[in-house]
Parts: sequence; structure tokens; C-alpha cells
Amino acid sequence: MLKFIQEFRSTDRFVNECVPKQMSEWYRGALENISSGLSAPEISFRLGAQAPCLGWAFFGGYQVALSALLQGLGGANASKCSSQHLVSEDFVNSLRTLRALSYSEPGLKKPEQLKTELVDGRVSGHKSFVTGGDQAQQIILLAKMINGTDIAPDQVEREGRSDIVAVTLRPELQSGMLFTAMNPLPFAPELLHSELRLDNVELTRSSQVHNDAVNRILKPFRWLEDVHVFASVLGYLSAASVAVDEKYLCAYLFHAFRGLESAYLRVDMFAQSETSVQSSAGPDANEGVLILAGLQFSLKKMTPEIDGMWAKVGDVALNRWRRDVPLMGIAQSVRDRRFAKVW
Repeated sequence: MLKFIQEFRSTDRFVNECVPKQMSEWYRGALENISSGLSAPEISFRLGAQAPCLGWAFFGGYQVALSALLQGLGGANASKCSSQHLVSEDFVNSLRTLRALSYSEPGLKKPEQLKTELVDGRVSGHKSFVTGGDQAQQIILLAKMINGTDIAPDQVEREGRSDIVAVTLRPELQSGMLFTAMNPLPFAPELLHSELRLDNVELTRSSQVHNDAVNRILKPFRWLEDVHVFASVLGYLSAASVAVDEKYLCAYLFHAFRGLESAYLRVDMFAQSETSVQSSAGPDANEGVLILAGLQFSLKKMTPEIDGMWAKVGDVALNRWRRDVPLMGIAQSVRDRRFAKVW
């Protein structure tokens, strides 16, 4: 990985402006340097190593997490993908489709409060937060299924029983989807977000409906997102450390990444259709959760060294990093609950 990172050792991108509308262009360009035969976390690491800002590093890991989720469910044009194997060319190709998981709604605190509904093969509702905004080519959307009688049998999984489902939609193929760009967040403003309104959006033959979406989509994704975003952040920081010749910080970041891979290998989210990380792989999964929590904790303790590295890159890079660090604290309460369950 060091040789790969050394190819991107210029500090220029860390101080140049990142234009939000160019996020998808950057991502597709970075994919040109990704190949099969790598682990999924290493793909995230390599995407992060090419990122000019933390928000886009996050986006790279987010995309890998979504592809891993769909592969694990048997989707995304490839057979089931185990986290313990190197990825195939099909997996790399699946990354070329920009995706977003859409769960949040105004006032939503529990899945049972979802107001977006799937009724007789049509979806209506309001999603308040879609990462990537209207650049997403496929939306994985959680909704309540009120009546599924008019949905084609081959579109609905038979596994799992729940009125909360995940529906895959493609905005360019299905009318009735309106994206409204949100104002940039105070941190990582280069990362696009949108609201999404759905007005009687009819499922097409390419749409899939996944049952028991909280347990089989939302919970696995939260773990996958944590792993892949963290891997991408480590890649981003590693590239900067190489660029300014911070050898020992780079060594620490590489060490942290190998620990992250170890955590990932201990948790196979798709070994069974179970309800949580802990039940899917027993004691090894518990160790995986502990390892990830420890790595995240240790990275926070490295704040002085990381700030010093960015200071060597330049004041613009240091201020941007300090501005964007809160991005890494999103969904911390979810991580805290996961950690508490295995402690």
C-alpha cells in the first residue's frame, strides 16, 4: 500500500478548493486506480488515499459499504460476497454505480415511525437526508409496506417477515422523485446532501424489495459504513503523512488499518439472517466490535500528531481538517450502543 500512496504524495490537492458538484467526477477518477484482488477495506483505504478532502474520503468509503451490503444480499450483479475474501471484478464494477441509503425522515426516531410507504407497488414519502444528493444513481430506501399484493413475486424476498422493507429505486428510470439540495453542513461542506420527495413512484422490473429491512439492511449497513469510512479516513491521513514525510505517523496509520481488516474479518454480516452484529458470528464478532472501538479511540488520541502533520501541509489544510473532524462523530450513539452490548 505504501507504494500506491507514494504515487499521490503531492500536497497540492489538500489545499486546493473542492467543488461539491465535482464529487462524482473525482470518485469515478479514483476508481480507475482500483482493481480486483483487494480486500473491500483496502479499496476504501485506496479511495481515501486519493481524496482531496475528508468529505470525499467519507463518500468513497460510503460507496464501498453500500456495494458490500448489496453483494452480501446477493445483489449488485454478483454472487454473494463474503467479507473474508478478496473482491471480484464484479464487485469493482458495481462500485461504478453511485448509491445512497435513504432512511432519515422529519421527526423519525424509531423505524416504526417511518411514514414513507410502499402501497401496491408504489412509493410515496419524504426523506430528509440523502448523502450524495441527486448524484445517486440508485437509492436504497426504507419504507413501510402497507399492501404488497400487486408487487411481482420475483421482486420480493421470501426471507424475513416485517412490514418495514428496503426498496431499490433508480431516479433516471422512475418518475416522481424530486431531489432538493440541502444547505452545506458546517463540516465537510464539499459532501453533497439532499432531501427527497417521492410521489407515487412506481416500482420497475429492476426494483427489488428486501424484507426485514431493519435487521437485514440498516443494522448491517451501520457496521459496514463504520468499517469502510474509517478505512477511507486512514487512507486519507496516510497519504498526507507520506506527502510531508511523517514516517512514524504513517506507520501507525498502516498498523491501524491492518487492525481494522482484522475486525472486518471477524464479522461476517451475511453468515446468517440474524438481527445484530453479535449474533451473526458469535465471540469473533464481539472481538471485531472491540477492535474497531479501540482503533477509533486511539485515533482520537493521536490528535496532536495529526494536527502537526496538517500544519506541515499548510494552514488551509489544517483549518479544513479541524473544521471537518466532526464528520467522524456522526452516529456515535449507534457505535456506543454496539460497544456496550459486547462489553
